[in-house]
Amino acid sequence: MGITHSFTPTLSSRLQVGYFWRNPVNGKTIDGPTLDAGISQRTPRLTLDLTVQGGYSYDFFSADPLGFTKYYRGIAYVSYRWAERLSSSLTGTLEWDEFPDQAGREDWFSRVEAGVLTYQPWRWFTVSLAGTYGRRDSNQDGFDYDEWRAFLRLTASYW
Repeated sequence: MGITHSFTPTLSSRLQVGYFWRNPVNGKTIDGPTLDAGISQRTPRLTLDLTVQGGYSYDFFSADPLGFTKYYRGIAYVSYRWAERLSSSLTGTLEWDEFPDQAGREDWFSRVEAGVLTYQPWRWFTVSLAGTYGRRDSNQDGFDYDEWRAFLRLTASYW
C-alpha cells in the first residue's frame, strides 16, 4: 500500500508499506514490514533524492546464492545538468543485510556510483562515463570484499 504526494511542483514524496511472511517447509518462519519511502527535489538543473528501504529479497542465481535476505537500505542521489545534453550524477548507498539461513551472517554494504559525464548528442543516442566503488563487511570471515568498476556506456534506443 502506498501514497505519493507533491508538496510543490518541484518537491514530492512517496511512502509504500507492506508486510512479508516466509513460512518454509523446513526452517524458521520469518515475517516483518517492508518499506520504501523517499523525498525528491527537482529543479531544471538539479535533482536530489533521498530514499529509505527495508524488506526482503531472494538470491538464487549468483555464483554464491545467499537465499533469503532481510535488508535495510538508505540511498542518496544527486544529479546536475550542466547543459541541455550534458549531465553528471552521484549515488551513495548504505545497506545492512541479515541472512537468516546463513548461520547468523550479517553484512554491511556500501556503494558509491559516479556518473562522471553523460552526453546525449542525439535524442536516440547516449554516451556515459561512470564508475563505482563497493565494499562489503561481513561478520563472518571470507565474505569481505572491495570492488572497483569503470564503465563506458554507449546506448542507442528506439522510440
